[in-house]
Amino acid sequence: MKCFKILTVCAAMGLPVWSAAAQDVQPAATSASASSGMLVELNKAEQTDNGCHYFLLLRNDTDFDFEVLRLDLYFFDTGGVISKRLLVSTPPVGSGDTRVAAFVATDVTCEGVSQILVNNVDPCEVSQGEAPACHEILELGNRTDVNFFK
Repeated sequence: MKCFKILTVCAAMGLPVWSAAAQDVQPAATSASASSGMLVELNKAEQTDNGCHYFLLLRNDTDFDFEVLRLDLYFFDTGGVISKRLLVSTPPVGSGDTRVAAFVATDVTCEGVSQILVNNVDPCEVSQGEAPACHEILELGNRTDVNFFK
């Protein structure tokens, strides 16, 4: 069975969901394994005159509507030394939604960054009720050569 509509509906039905890149095709997680977390994927990095422009894919597979998520990121150079710290605020991400957050790490070259640490998520605010332990439910993905970890 092929799914041409919303991928999360296919995953919710227990059907395999495939994500295609230029030469790399990998199965995405089904709802059974991804239904409890907030995916933050380092999707792309491209060099600009001002620094390295990063794109994060955010997929909310929780029951929470996140109004505010601020990622505390540490950048490491190729020698393993911390070279920059950035606080990156994302757009609101409702339950079941997918969004993109883009930011520029100024005065940094893309090829000069070997690792990015998600040190913390603070603040982490939801529209109703008490926010979960956001750093714990954070699931990281990566489509770049940079080691993206928490």
